Amino acid sequence: MLMDLVFYHATKSRSKEVLLKELESVVPGGQIAVCRSLEELAQNLMRPFYNLLALVLVVADLRDLTGLLTLRSLICDARVIVILPDRKNGILNKSHRLRPRFLTFADADPADVAAVVRKMLRNCGIQLSGNRSAL
Repeated sequence: MLMDLVFYHATKSRSKEVLLKELESVVPGGQIAVCRSLEELAQNLMRPFYNLLALVLVVADLRDLTGLLTLRSLICDARVIVILPDRKNGILNKSHRLRPRFLTFADADPADVAAVVRKMLRNCGIQLSGNRSAL
């Protein structure tokens, strides 16, 4: 069974492209929906039922997080991974409203996020391809 991973990031950067490549190496069949706006994310989450593995939300700033919180009703049952731009209290505290399974920061190693996704896949009974080590 293939499962989709939704990858949201509103701003383009080299680090986000590296993270996306890392995730593509983990998700079987590369079933990754990339959303670059809140509108695109909302449309993706409102699709008829599909096998959603997780949401990886790369938060650009406090304003972006506030926008993501308006989609909370669409996100509530999903496995959420949040990547914050910094460790400022306001954004960190507010990000917990998304109820993430994993929370990290933009300066962290993308392999950490990939490892969490790998474990989610394994917990869902998805056969992992390649010779990458699991958690």
